[in-house]
Amino acid sequence: AYRSRGIGRRLLRRLLLRLERNGVVRVFLMVRESNDVAIALYRSLGFRRVRRVPEYYGDGETAIRMRLEFD
Repeated sequence: AYRSRGIGRRLLRRLLLRLERNGVVRVFLMVRESNDVAIALYRSLGFRRVRRVPEYYGDGETAIRMRLEFD
C-alpha cells in the first residue's frame, strides 16, 4: 500500500544527508540483481554499480554492490 509514494526515497535521502554531515565520505550497499526498482532508486540518488557478487544471498542469487561517494 505504501509503494511508489516516495517514502523510501525520502528516508534514504535523509539518512544519506545525515551521514554526509557526520563526515562519512562513501557508502556501500548490496542489492539483489533482480531488484530493478531498488537499483533504479539507488542510481537516482547517486549510487553507482561497483561489481556483481555471485551467490551472495542464501537462495543463490547474485548481488550488485553499489557505492555512493560524497563530494
